[in-house]
Amino acid sequence: MKKNLLKRTLTSLIGIPLLIMAISHSSWAYFGVFLLIQSGMLIEFYQLAKKNDFPPLKSWGFCCASILYTVSFLVIKKTIAAQYLYTLPGLVAFTYILHIYQKKAFTSLTYTLLGILYINIPFCLLHCIAFFQNQYTPLLIISILILIWTNDTSAYFVGSQWGKHKLFPSISPKKTWEGAISGILLTSIASIGIGYYIYILSTTQWLLLGFVVSITGIYGDLIESVFKRSMKIKDSGKIILGHGGMLDRFDSLLVAIPFILFFFKIIVENF
Repeated sequence: MKKNLLKRTLTSLIGIPLLIMAISHSSWAYFGVFLLIQSGMLIEFYQLAKKNDFPPLKSWGFCCASILYTVSFLVIKKTIAAQYLYTLPGLVAFTYILHIYQKKAFTSLTYTLLGILYINIPFCLLHCIAFFQNQYTPLLIISILILIWTNDTSAYFVGSQWGKHKLFPSISPKKTWEGAISGILLTSIASIGIGYYIYILSTTQWLLLGFVVSITGIYGDLIESVFKRSMKIKDSGKIILGHGGMLDRFDSLLVAIPFILFFFKIIVENF
């Protein structure tokens, strides 16, 4: 436990500043770093599916995801016209055609598209948050990441040290109610602290955002646990020391992003 905690801490002390520096540098640096994160997660997902005899079209799925991510970024950045988005349904339709030639056509198609839906679409939606009110806002992305990291870290630490009541034992036996509640409380405190220095949102809106991040982050973690349990593995990979794979590190973000975007577009912009 102590050895793994030390690894997680050292990795975070190196990785988090680098990620924040990239996001702060420019919108193109943001584009590049999240493209790398998305690509790593998608590769892990397809490799896990293949190991469990669910052979997706990895190269095509990776290609589609990269195009979707890039085109959506360029449209939201207003570098290209929105009409280019109409090419994207054709990519999905062509995916159906390609799978006719696979031995396990339906299973292969399902996992190829699931990788795009589960991993790629949230990162495409992240662009809408990054360009909130039509301009690149790095502090908003950094703040959201801080809230997610606060939730994950506090839930992990409190749950592993003092957790006794299982949150969802059939899916993830190590997650506890104590960890989940501590995550919600500390994320709420962090959101109020962020609101004190960053005036993009009101204090109440930051507090609500912290609550959204906490709840959806828990479910994001549980959903990945469902995948890992069905595939009978502990970690999605070993690329991040002490954390496992890219999916293990950023799983909370995948489910949180759509709800965060809903929060901004429906709650923040209308109230």
